[in-house]
Amino acid sequence: MTRIFRAAVLAAVMFIALPVFDALAQDSGYTVLTVCTSCHNTKRICKNLGEHDAAWWSTKVGLMISKGAKLDPQGKDTVVTYLSSRKAGDKPVCD
Repeated sequence: MTRIFRAAVLAAVMFIALPVFDALAQDSGYTVLTVCTSCHNTKRICKNLGEHDAAWWSTKVGLMISKGAKLDPQGKDTVVTYLSSRKAGDKPVCD
């Protein structure tokens, strides 16, 4: 395969995969809205977006789970990844 062909195939795969990644991010956002807002309003969450890394979010989400948040370990990882990759004002959490 030539480099150009490989690059074209990679670009096509990424183009096809982008909506899937976007849908997963949106699902994670809605998980945050569902689980986290059972105790917090979105302003509390939004003020921390873009301010902290995954370790900080993992500690906070773990604390919330210990206080009753309904997340399994995979859900925790998903939420931590989502929150640590967002910036202030990102939707759907910061509508």
